[in-house]
Amino acid sequence: VSDRHFGNDAVDMEMQVLYEDHYVYAVRRDHPSAGQDVTLDLFCQVPQIFLGYGSSILDDTIDDLLQAEGCQRLAQIAVTSFGQIIHQLQHSDHAAILGSRVAQAHADKLHIQPLPFTLPGYQSLLCWDARTHADAGIQWLKTTILEIEGVSQSFALPTALPSGP
Repeated sequence: VSDRHFGNDAVDMEMQVLYEDHYVYAVRRDHPSAGQDVTLDLFCQVPQIFLGYGSSILDDTIDDLLQAEGCQRLAQIAVTSFGQIIHQLQHSDHAAILGSRVAQAHADKLHIQPLPFTLPGYQSLLCWDARTHADAGIQWLKTTILEIEGVSQSFALPTALPSGP
Protein backbone atom coordinates (compact mmCIF):
# COMPACT_ATOMS: atom_id res chain seq x y z
CA VAL A 1 0.00 0.00 0.00
CA SER A 2 1.35 3.41 -0.94
CA ASP A 3 0.37 7.05 -0.61
CA ARG A 4 0.55 9.13 -3.77
CA HIS A 5 0.76 12.87 -3.37
CA PHE A 6 1.70 14.19 -6.79
CA GLY A 7 1.43 11.34 -9.30
CA ASN A 8 4.90 9.93 -10.03
CA ASP A 9 3.78 6.58 -11.44
CA ALA A 10 6.38 3.84 -11.73
CA VAL A 11 6.61 2.27 -15.21
CA ASP A 12 6.47 -1.42 -14.22
CA MET A 13 3.87 -0.98 -11.51
CA GLU A 14 0.13 -1.44 -11.61
CA MET A 15 -2.05 0.20 -9.03
CA GLN A 16 -5.56 0.71 -7.81
CA VAL A 17 -6.82 3.60 -5.71
CA LEU A 18 -8.02 2.44 -2.29
CA TYR A 19 -9.23 5.87 -1.19
CA GLU A 20 -8.65 9.60 -1.54
CA ASP A 21 -8.25 11.89 1.45
CA HIS A 22 -7.18 15.34 2.62
CA TYR A 23 -5.10 16.63 5.52
CA VAL A 24 -6.28 18.20 8.77
CA TYR A 25 -4.71 19.81 11.85
CA ALA A 26 -5.04 17.85 15.10
CA VAL A 27 -4.30 18.46 18.78
CA ARG A 28 -5.57 16.70 21.91
CA ARG A 29 -9.10 17.58 22.95
CA ASP A 30 -7.99 19.69 25.94
CA HIS A 31 -5.01 21.32 24.23
CA PRO A 32 -4.56 25.00 25.22
CA SER A 33 -5.19 26.10 21.62
CA ALA A 34 -8.14 23.75 20.93
CA GLY A 35 -10.72 26.56 21.03
CA GLN A 36 -8.78 28.91 18.74
CA ASP A 37 -8.90 29.22 14.97
CA VAL A 38 -5.75 27.78 13.43
CA THR A 39 -3.95 30.73 11.88
CA LEU A 40 -0.52 30.59 10.24
CA ASP A 41 0.96 32.17 13.38
CA LEU A 42 -0.64 29.61 15.69
CA PHE A 43 0.29 26.77 13.35
CA CYS A 44 3.94 27.85 13.46
CA GLN A 45 4.00 28.45 17.24
CA VAL A 46 2.65 25.06 18.34
CA PRO A 47 5.36 22.34 18.29
CA GLN A 48 4.58 19.57 15.83
CA ILE A 49 4.93 15.82 15.52
CA PHE A 50 5.45 14.38 12.06
CA LEU A 51 5.70 10.97 10.44
CA GLY A 52 9.07 9.97 9.06
CA TYR A 53 12.79 9.92 9.44
CA GLY A 54 13.48 13.27 7.82
CA SER A 55 12.00 15.24 5.00
CA SER A 56 9.20 13.99 2.78
CA ILE A 57 7.16 15.36 -0.10
CA LEU A 58 4.47 16.37 2.38
CA ASP A 59 6.91 18.03 4.79
CA ASP A 60 8.72 19.78 1.94
CA THR A 61 5.40 21.06 0.55
CA ILE A 62 4.34 22.39 3.95
CA ASP A 63 7.71 24.05 4.55
CA ASP A 64 7.70 25.61 1.06
CA LEU A 65 4.17 27.00 1.59
CA LEU A 66 5.15 28.47 4.94
CA GLN A 67 8.41 29.90 3.61
CA ALA A 68 6.49 31.68 0.82
CA GLU A 69 4.49 33.37 3.60
CA GLY A 70 7.63 34.23 5.57
CA CYS A 71 6.84 31.60 8.24
CA GLN A 72 8.50 28.51 9.66
CA ARG A 73 6.90 25.75 11.71
CA LEU A 74 8.31 24.18 14.86
CA ALA A 75 8.67 20.52 13.80
CA GLN A 76 10.03 18.79 16.90
CA ILE A 77 9.27 15.06 17.03
CA ALA A 78 9.63 12.53 14.21
CA VAL A 79 7.89 9.19 14.75
CA THR A 80 7.43 6.09 12.62
CA SER A 81 3.71 5.33 12.99
CA PHE A 82 0.32 6.99 13.23
CA GLY A 83 -0.16 5.23 16.58
CA GLN A 84 2.87 7.06 17.94
CA ILE A 85 1.52 10.38 16.65
CA ILE A 86 -1.83 9.80 18.37
CA HIS A 87 -0.10 8.78 21.62
CA GLN A 88 2.16 11.85 21.56
CA LEU A 89 -0.78 14.13 20.80
CA GLN A 90 -2.70 12.76 23.77
CA HIS A 91 0.19 13.27 26.18
CA SER A 92 1.72 16.57 25.04
CA ASP A 93 0.97 20.06 23.80
CA HIS A 94 2.08 19.17 20.27
CA ALA A 95 0.04 19.29 17.07
CA ALA A 96 0.14 17.15 13.93
CA ILE A 97 -1.03 17.15 10.35
CA LEU A 98 -2.94 13.94 9.74
CA GLY A 99 -5.00 12.43 6.98
CA SER A 100 -8.65 13.11 7.74
CA ARG A 101 -9.46 9.37 7.89
CA VAL A 102 -6.77 8.77 10.53
CA ALA A 103 -7.85 11.80 12.55
CA GLN A 104 -11.54 10.85 12.39
CA ALA A 105 -10.73 7.33 13.60
CA HIS A 106 -9.40 9.00 16.79
CA ALA A 107 -11.91 11.86 16.99
CA ASP A 108 -12.82 10.93 20.58
CA LYS A 109 -9.24 11.88 21.61
CA LEU A 110 -8.50 14.73 19.21
CA HIS A 111 -9.61 18.25 18.38
CA ILE A 112 -9.59 18.33 14.57
CA GLN A 113 -9.57 21.52 12.50
CA PRO A 114 -8.87 22.61 8.94
CA LEU A 115 -5.34 23.66 8.09
CA PRO A 116 -4.63 27.40 7.73
CA PHE A 117 -3.40 26.76 4.17
CA THR A 118 -4.31 24.47 1.29
CA LEU A 119 -2.47 21.21 0.76
CA PRO A 120 -3.13 18.87 -2.15
CA GLY A 121 -5.06 15.76 -1.22
CA TYR A 122 -3.62 12.31 -1.58
CA GLN A 123 -4.54 8.83 -2.70
CA SER A 124 -3.81 5.61 -0.88
CA LEU A 125 -2.85 3.03 -3.48
CA LEU A 126 -2.53 -0.71 -3.73
CA CYS A 127 0.54 -1.28 -5.94
CA TRP A 128 2.04 -4.40 -7.45
CA ASP A 129 4.65 -5.34 -10.00
CA ALA A 130 3.03 -5.69 -13.44
CA ARG A 131 4.89 -8.97 -14.02
CA THR A 132 3.02 -10.63 -11.12
CA HIS A 133 -0.43 -10.26 -12.69
CA ALA A 134 -0.83 -14.05 -13.10
CA ASP A 135 0.59 -14.92 -9.65
CA ALA A 136 -2.22 -16.55 -7.62
CA GLY A 137 -0.68 -15.44 -4.32
CA ILE A 138 -0.50 -11.80 -5.41
CA GLN A 139 -4.06 -12.01 -6.76
CA TRP A 140 -5.27 -13.42 -3.43
CA LEU A 141 -3.46 -10.68 -1.48
CA LYS A 142 -4.87 -7.92 -3.71
CA THR A 143 -8.37 -9.36 -3.42
CA THR A 144 -8.09 -9.58 0.38
CA ILE A 145 -6.85 -5.99 0.73
CA LEU A 146 -9.58 -4.68 -1.57
CA GLU A 147 -12.26 -6.59 0.34
CA ILE A 148 -11.01 -5.13 3.64
CA GLU A 149 -11.09 -1.63 2.12
CA GLY A 150 -14.46 -2.23 0.45
CA VAL A 151 -13.12 -1.34 -3.00
CA SER A 152 -14.47 -2.87 -6.20
CA GLN A 153 -11.94 -4.99 -8.02
CA SER A 154 -10.75 -4.08 -11.50
CA PHE A 155 -8.48 -7.03 -12.21
CA ALA A 156 -8.96 -10.77 -12.79
CA LEU A 157 -9.45 -12.70 -9.57
CA PRO A 158 -7.74 -16.03 -8.91
CA THR A 159 -9.91 -19.09 -9.26
CA ALA A 160 -8.53 -20.59 -6.05
CA LEU A 161 -6.64 -19.42 -2.98
CA PRO A 162 -2.92 -20.07 -3.09
CA SER A 163 -1.78 -23.23 -1.35
CA GLY A 164 1.51 -23.62 0.47
CA PRO A 165 4.41 -21.17 0.65
